[in-house]
Amino acid sequence: MEWSAETDCFTFALPHFDKPTTKRGLLSTIPRIYDPLGLILPVIPLHNYKLPIIIPKQSHPANLIIKDQHEKIYHLGYKSTLCAIREAGYWLTNSLSTVKSYLREFLPCKRLRNKPAAQQMGNLPEERLEKTAPFTRIRTDVFGPRYVKDRGTENKKWGLVATCLYSRAIHIETLEEMITDCLILALRCFMAVRGPVKTIVCDNGTNFVGIRNNFQVS
Repeated sequence: MEWSAETDCFTFALPHFDKPTTKRGLLSTIPRIYDPLGLILPVIPLHNYKLPIIIPKQSHPANLIIKDQHEKIYHLGYKSTLCAIREAGYWLTNSLSTVKSYLREFLPCKRLRNKPAAQQMGNLPEERLEKTAPFTRIRTDVFGPRYVKDRGTENKKWGLVATCLYSRAIHIETLEEMITDCLILALRCFMAVRGPVKTIVCDNGTNFVGIRNNFQVS
């Protein structure tokens, strides 16, 4: 490659290679041509055959070309995208894996073609599977406070929720205060309506721990 100061042009001297004018022969000839500025490649007139523009894999221009051609063919598969890229006059090195890896992380297609997520959960405990009368085994929790008007004044109230482990029925009792004694009274009211309870499942709240300690002492 030479530069002429008079005409301000570059001239190229291409060596003669004994390669057939096929795609494989042309692609094997291109890397053997010394072209530090990239002016000759990737389009070289050789026996009236126009070579495609060679784009290196995993590069920013390759990603832009893949995105452009993929949107032009309305988000078809990777084979159709690869054909559109070659028809547009580009040749990606390691083209198949490059297109696949880009489309695999392409967010619009990833949302459309991704498999629906499946919730993973453990096995249910035996209390949930054993057929029993309603509220024989319950799960309890407390919610609140809620402000309730009583004779023109607002008071804080809490609620005790009891859920049957088998039938999933719900029972709610009112708590006047968030103390252990009120929680014990609420459980007694619940058992008076729903009958005796064999199992109570709850968290480690201080009130529930206090009830357990009272039952152990009694």
